[in-house]
Amino acid sequence: MLYAWLTWTGSSLAMTTFAALIVCYQPACASSGIPGLIAYLNGVKPLGGVSHITGKMTSFVSVKTMLCKLVGMIASIPSGLCKLKCVVLVSLSNILKMETIKTPKNLIFKKKKNI
Repeated sequence: MLYAWLTWTGSSLAMTTFAALIVCYQPACASSGIPGLIAYLNGVKPLGGVSHITGKMTSFVSVKTMLCKLVGMIASIPSGLCKLKCVVLVSLSNILKMETIKTPKNLIFKKKKNI
C-alpha cells in the first residue's frame, strides 16, 4: 500500500517539476496566452519575459512557445494540477494558425539574391 502511494506521489511530483522547468525555459507558457494574442491582433508584439535558463526574451506567438505549452499541458494534467485545457488549446490553435499562414508567405515572397 505504501509502495503504491509513493509511486503515485512520486510520479505526480516528477511531472509537476518537469512542467515547472518548461515554464522556466519558456516563461510565456505560464499564462493562458489569450491576453498576448489579443495584443498581437491589436498590432503589438508582446514579449513573454526573459528565460531563466537561456537568458533570451520569449514571445507569446512563437512555435517554441506553442511546443512548450503543449508539452507542459501534457505533463501537468496527469500530475493532478488544476489547469484549464480549453484556454491553452485556444492559444495553441491560434499560434498554429498564425504559423501556418506565415509559412507559405515566407516561401512565396522570398527575395532572390543576385549572384
